[in-house]
Amino acid sequence: MMGPSDREVAWSAWAYGHPRRDTVEMLAEAVILARTPAVEVPVAFKAKQFELMRVEKAVYGTGWDGTVVIEAGTTGKARRVE
Repeated sequence: MMGPSDREVAWSAWAYGHPRRDTVEMLAEAVILARTPAVEVPVAFKAKQFELMRVEKAVYGTGWDGTVVIEAGTTGKARRVE
């Protein structure tokens, strides 16, 4: 679950603290491709508590980027379409 961190209501990503910083860090460690340009995005360190994190790898989220469309093939190559 991920949505805008400024939607401060029950049953939201904000209320549960999504996405968690440690999860985004794990994803970034596993991703090889760079995100161009890098972005500063809100990530949670606990429920209802967010801070900005610089994301330099190709990690995308609907809460930061809106709709995300990825195209992938059987070779393992992927690219962000939208």
